[in-house]
Amino acid sequence: MRERGKETDELILSYIRKNPDSSIGEIAEHYDISNGRVDHSVNRLKKQGLVDVAYFKRNRGLIKKVRASDTETQPFDEVSFPLAGLDESVWREDVYICALSRSAIQVTPILRNELKDRCILVQKSCLTKEDNKIKFKIPKKFVDFYEIPNTELDVSGSGDEILLTVESTLIPLELPPDDEPGAETESSVEEIDEMKITFPPRNSK
Repeated sequence: MRERGKETDELILSYIRKNPDSSIGEIAEHYDISNGRVDHSVNRLKKQGLVDVAYFKRNRGLIKKVRASDTETQPFDEVSFPLAGLDESVWREDVYICALSRSAIQVTPILRNELKDRCILVQKSCLTKEDNKIKFKIPKKFVDFYEIPNTELDVSGSGDEILLTVESTLIPLELPPDDEPGAETESSVEEIDEMKITFPPRNSK
């Protein structure tokens, strides 16, 4: 393997360890390199048993997500967020999960009346702190309403607020090894629909 390839592999593996389930496009954008270069690196890492790859149908396209093989799988109903940028003094034992709309969930340790009046649904959840992060579980009613196991969440926050935005629906695909496309291969909806589609169990951890 060329020296450049080794350096790329090391960079990408480091990024994936810190950002599990990143897509090829996200990694390429982070390092300002081509999708093809990232995909070749991921394929090398996969052959070495260092990463796992999963494919999903999103909107009318196919997305490839990558995680380090030794990364512990996080339950789909669990959210973690860095304490940096948050007001740590108010994030203590409980948080309020607030449904703002069909695509937005606000999480806060302080439930103000004006926020409560705007919410479709409000439930309390326990908060834990670990490794300079806070963690909490999304209540089952929210999991069902937002179809959390099959959605992509964008998480942002500051002060006493964390916002979860439901960006798109992801349908897991199980592809035979010979059918696995490269990062720059376009698959039509018709081709994808012929593939075997598997859905994760609702209550799996």
